[in-house]
Amino acid sequence: MGQMSRCLVAGLAVFLILLGNVAPGGAALQQGRPTISVREARFGAKGDGVTDDTAAIQRAVDWLYAREGGKILFPPGTYIVTSVNIREGITYEGYGATIKRPEHLTDKIGQKAAHWVRTFTTQKYKYCGQSDSRPLIIRGLTFDGSSQTQGPYKKYELEHAALVFLTGDKKCPGRLTAVVEDCVFKNAVADGLSVYVNVKVTMRNCLAENCFRGGFVLTGGHSVAEVTNLTTRGKIDPTGIDVEVDGAGFGNSYKVEVYLENLTLEDGDFDVGVKDGSVVLGKNIFAEAPFNLVAPRSRILLRDCRFGIGPDNHLYFPQEVSFEGCEFFVSSRVPDKPYQQHSAAPKIVWTTKYYKGENQKVTFRECRFVLPPGYRKNPAARYYGLLTTWDDVDYHNRLEMEGGAIQGDFDVGLGMVHRGGRWRLKNLSIEAALPLALTGFADSLGRSFFDIVVEGLKVKSSRYIHLTGYPQANDNGLEHRNVVIPAKANIITSTHGLEGNRYAGNRLIIGPEPPTAATHGLPGDVFEQEGTGKRWRCVRPGYLKSRDGTERLVEARWEEMPASR
Repeated sequence: MGQMSRCLVAGLAVFLILLGNVAPGGAALQQGRPTISVREARFGAKGDGVTDDTAAIQRAVDWLYAREGGKILFPPGTYIVTSVNIREGITYEGYGATIKRPEHLTDKIGQKAAHWVRTFTTQKYKYCGQSDSRPLIIRGLTFDGSSQTQGPYKKYELEHAALVFLTGDKKCPGRLTAVVEDCVFKNAVADGLSVYVNVKVTMRNCLAENCFRGGFVLTGGHSVAEVTNLTTRGKIDPTGIDVEVDGAGFGNSYKVEVYLENLTLEDGDFDVGVKDGSVVLGKNIFAEAPFNLVAPRSRILLRDCRFGIGPDNHLYFPQEVSFEGCEFFVSSRVPDKPYQQHSAAPKIVWTTKYYKGENQKVTFRECRFVLPPGYRKNPAARYYGLLTTWDDVDYHNRLEMEGGAIQGDFDVGLGMVHRGGRWRLKNLSIEAALPLALTGFADSLGRSFFDIVVEGLKVKSSRYIHLTGYPQANDNGLEHRNVVIPAKANIITSTHGLEGNRYAGNRLIIGPEPPTAATHGLPGDVFEQEGTGKRWRCVRPGYLKSRDGTERLVEARWEEMPASR
């Protein structure tokens, strides 16, 4: 286990202990507190699906909060609610009960007003304290946003009208503590559960269906979230999760800590964007396109996950990102357009003109990258196992791949869509028409050289590598360790030539006949004739040079090595 994994696992243990104490603590705090029903005469809720029960439920909340909290029961029924200001220290429980947004609310109060109507919300009474609050618990309720009666919302006309909105007060260090369990969120014009600043929330055993922006959404800093056993789906509004922190919490912090486990995102996106020292830990997550991960100055560890990837899915600014035991596959949901680049893994974007990413690292351990049979629909499209974008070697970014396999009818196993990069590949199996495609040279954009170490690579193809670089202005480096390939898989091609690169180590090429000038090789490679023990070393590279539509053989030179004793 790597250093990052050990540190994150240790942190995870503490993280889960802290979060695990939320619900039991809440139960202890509420022992001896009143339990009331919203249908009591003094409150007057009907739950008949017709009467507006907003005022009645608010009376119950205010009455109980004034007595230092307790439990509010919602007997089975449908409660029409515009917006209720909920408070900490109270459990809101309603197995068999539905909290429903009034139909045609936008027509009644206007779009501008409806834009900010949250069904259950803490926005009016934000918790503010030196330590975390008593728990606010929502249990067993179904929230229905009546989305199909609310008028236009798919251009974000009602994007802040969440079904449940939780926030603390960023002026104080204490967080609002909340537990949301056994709940259903459906037909939302915005978020199902929306979490903003200064919140410590546990969401478990929930379902979100047809929630326009997401079933679980986290947008504020100085927050901690644990989401487990969440299923999202939606044919009207594909529903996933969205962690997109753009609001500063206490101390002007955008930092969040997020733990995700057992998430099944049947139709929606996996969209996580964090920064400023945030930590995201995930296990057993399934999602199929879109997938986007943004992680400047943050740490991400995802284990035993399965992600379907589309051509516009990216991993941006990966300060310290690790995938362990995960599977990535090319998603069939995305239309196959001519000349489009598809990849099984999200495209890695190290840096852009807006952000300079330095000392970043992406690690894949024992991961699989799959192109399922039958996914090729357009012969002009290109399929990659993994792609990286432009990188300057002076930025010291690093891609590490250890173990695992790239499987399927890929055009390219690992490729640089532009140029430059520092890769370390160890004990990886690649099944692709071209296993490796490397590009590196300096120009006006920077020192875009490649620095590649390949160790224990296994290839299943008739080609091995394509190298692009300008020999007259080149600092590309390629090192091989413990790589054994059959001669039939030893085709090497280059656009501008191989002579300017730096080579270290060697590959062992095994074939039935001695090498000739037409046998491809890199300086230092060793060729072994099967059954004889005879060996030759490559002292001048041999390859196919292809440029401007023409191809010619650059002859190699092999020198016989003395027989070993």
